[in-house]
Amino acid sequence: MPLTRPIGAAIAAGLALAGCSGGNELAGSLGELTPLAFTGTVVSDDQSQLVVAYHDAPDGGIASGNVPFELAVEVGKGPLDAGTTFDLAALDPSGEPVALASRSVAGDPRAFPQIQKGTLTLDSSIAVGAKGSGHFFLVFDYQQDGTLGQGRTVQGSFEGVVSQ
Repeated sequence: MPLTRPIGAAIAAGLALAGCSGGNELAGSLGELTPLAFTGTVVSDDQSQLVVAYHDAPDGGIASGNVPFELAVEVGKGPLDAGTTFDLAALDPSGEPVALASRSVAGDPRAFPQIQKGTLTLDSSIAVGAKGSGHFFLVFDYQQDGTLGQGRTVQGSFEGVVSQ
């Protein structure tokens, strides 16, 4: 199943917000091209996709502001146990990427390229209503188009109460 979750869906669903303290970090060479600063993270699991969104809102909330980075990964319906690792460059049976990095930044419509390689590893089990955590590293592909971040890296960690 191709990834179709719009960036705003996490906000519209009223997902839980976890502050930047603790296990929430975002860095990499992508930061040389666009700010990766954020004020909070949202972690959600809808039984088919795990979504980690980094929000940058002036009021510290998720209702306003930008989403400098969001990672959505097809995870299927199985348990999401600690130690599980997902290949962010894998393709599903229909040939679509299983992972998608995206952004929503006011005044900057540029999108990210496809993920060339990377992994996401769960540091703790992911279950709706419980605290979950993990970390990831990825490299964007060279697509020879107007996408932002070709060949650049992003690494991050996340921790928060998981919403649906």
